Amino acid sequence: MNAKFFDAFLDLELAIKDKRILSYGISSDAFSLNHSSEYFLPYEDILTLAREASEEIGNEKHSLTTIELPINLLEQDGLKCSSWAKENGIRILANRVLNAQKENLNYRLADYDESREYYHHLNELMEVCDNDMLQSLYNLIEQLDETKHKFGWIGDYDSFLFTQIIPHIKTSLELIDETNRETMLNLIDMFLAEYRKMIAHECSKSTKIALKDIFKECNSSMQECALRFLMHRESIDYIIVGMRKPTYVDEIMAL
Repeated sequence: MNAKFFDAFLDLELAIKDKRILSYGISSDAFSLNHSSEYFLPYEDILTLAREASEEIGNEKHSLTTIELPINLLEQDGLKCSSWAKENGIRILANRVLNAQKENLNYRLADYDESREYYHHLNELMEVCDNDMLQSLYNLIEQLDETKHKFGWIGDYDSFLFTQIIPHIKTSLELIDETNRETMLNLIDMFLAEYRKMIAHECSKSTKIALKDIFKECNSSMQECALRFLMHRESIDYIIVGMRKPTYVDEIMAL
């Protein structure tokens, strides 16, 4: 493994010498693991390899400036790496700050509101499907509604959507003509959009229960508490948060 890193650093240091780049970094989940883990990657070795690569290329000093790794409320071992990095003049980018893992379980550290439109789209779709031709689709929608609180986290649902729900829907819609199929697809799309919101809401409730000891002193949303935990760490330079909606951006900027 070290040989592969060294070869990569040689190429990067050569790019530095040729003035094609100004610096480089490395991102790895292995930096945030406990030192006893078999998958832990000793970050001290990375810096040594960078120094050796710069010397071989003939640069005055190495240009490894950045390390990116997961750090969050549940996975704090990465703080050891960030403290070490700060001592060695390397900046730290914390990622996966709201998607956390604990005891082989995944958690989304964020609160989500219950969908206001869900039951409207649910009832509308079930009414249209209440016939012999679309009975299997009716049964699917009914089952989804009954099990919306059983997903561990939103990622479980996303996998289930593409592997189970969508194939079932495609099979069910093969029985109807193209015009009606297009209408049904629109109804299904609206339902699934609101259904995902409900899943996120149910998962956030379950997360608060499962992690009640961690969030017992949290008087705001889970995401705000999770982000403030990182913002107060001097060894972390940047916090990387996925913000796919304008409302997410507004919420983060408010902090």
